[in-house]
Amino acid sequence: MHRIIDALTRLIENPLAFKGQRPATPRQIAVTLDDAPPCVRRLAEAMAARYYNVDLGELSMFDNDDFNRVESLAGTLAMAADNGGLDLDAVLPEGFDPKRTLQLGADGGGMSYFGLSWRDGAAQVVLVEFEDPTETNLLRVFATPAALLAFLDDKRGDDPAPADLEALRAAAS
Repeated sequence: MHRIIDALTRLIENPLAFKGQRPATPRQIAVTLDDAPPCVRRLAEAMAARYYNVDLGELSMFDNDDFNRVESLAGTLAMAADNGGLDLDAVLPEGFDPKRTLQLGADGGGMSYFGLSWRDGAAQVVLVEFEDPTETNLLRVFATPAALLAFLDDKRGDDPAPADLEALRAAAS
């Protein structure tokens, strides 16, 4: 998964168009990254220091002056659990720590949010069902690039793959 995370960082740092431009004041990183893999720290730093718009089809990452913090998924997970009347601690996988996450973006309608989680030096992509969470769909974990790409391809259907998604695919191979 580290190659995917590095590819996302490169997409944010891309000097073309909107990507790569810097806000007047860097965003605050409101996530403790002490035990995060170096690739996660680099991505968080890029998200704090630049404007970006990464189109992965079903999911996208974007930022502008309205966002002034790089955050974890902890608040999003808590609100999603509340929306579904769920006990968050009871439905999270064993060992999953919402504070060891980095929120990356959302789907087009804001019904799902995605980010990264890490533990013991390994990182994975996670998807939080926000609109209609249940015990079985509140948190979906993609531990491998192949699993993430298969999900994005399935959601894309017959639509052409955006260039940013193709960059992730190339990084995964």
